Amino acid sequence: MKIGFVGLGKMGGNMVINLLHKGFDVVGYNRSPEKTKEFTKKGMKPAFTIEELFQKLGDEKKVIWMMVPAGDPTEEVIFNKKNGLAKFLEKGDILIDGGNSHFKESMRRAMKLIDNKVIFLDSGTSGGPGGALKGLSLMIGGDKTAYEELKPLWDALAVKGGYGHVGGPGAGHYVKMVHNAIEYGFMQALGEGFELMSKFDEELDLEQIANIWSNGSVIESKLIEYTVNALHRSKKLEDIEPYIEDNKETRWALQEAIDREVSMTAIAESLFSRFDSRNKESFAKRLIAALRREFGGHGVKKS
Repeated sequence: MKIGFVGLGKMGGNMVINLLHKGFDVVGYNRSPEKTKEFTKKGMKPAFTIEELFQKLGDEKKVIWMMVPAGDPTEEVIFNKKNGLAKFLEKGDILIDGGNSHFKESMRRAMKLIDNKVIFLDSGTSGGPGGALKGLSLMIGGDKTAYEELKPLWDALAVKGGYGHVGGPGAGHYVKMVHNAIEYGFMQALGEGFELMSKFDEELDLEQIANIWSNGSVIESKLIEYTVNALHRSKKLEDIEPYIEDNKETRWALQEAIDREVSMTAIAESLFSRFDSRNKESFAKRLIAALRREFGGHGVKKS
């Protein structure tokens, strides 16, 4: 099976390697030609422009997977008037967005492309760079006939049982948005639990405990496995600043929760905790300490 691939970063690049190992004929394009040349050495056929990508894919029906940042970069890759994918896509071609696009944007793009009889699938893609090599979890939205047609592709990229058609246009990215929000809540719970254990009367071996939990416990999971790995590298994590970034998907999920009147308190708190991690000079905490002093005469720590 021949496939075009746009975006050769950590995820996209490993997905291309996986497909090459599975016998796929991959023509790849990346905005930076150095990255394209790098993957040429691994067996990928290079394209240094979008037009060349289509030329090398030939005259048959085309399947193209995009793995580029959400938002403007995705919009530019598809709809740039001079060299966007839409300029070259033809009736019956299939375009897959495997990035973390907003589900409403995916709905809009699907509707815009269907005017030219081009099929757009949105694939929520989970598993990280390691999963891109060894097997991902894929949540696919869009035309079900096109989804069925591409089963060899899903089989190649996903772990066994790790993919499915979850609904129409936008559904794949909607499910991935919720997936990422749940991930935030789970990580927050792990952080809080391990911090509590770090305060116990005697020093506990947190790596050992994480390893025990990764074998048969109710909370056994990939995140517990990653906890084992992190604590193995540094038992007290002194080399890591307690500053946590966030991505847009959990913000989107919380806005959806507000719009649909769904309570997501644990997930909301996990996002707010990340905000708090960035504010070492918290005026709010200074004010709370000052108020305790004012109404109760409680002591304060001077800065």
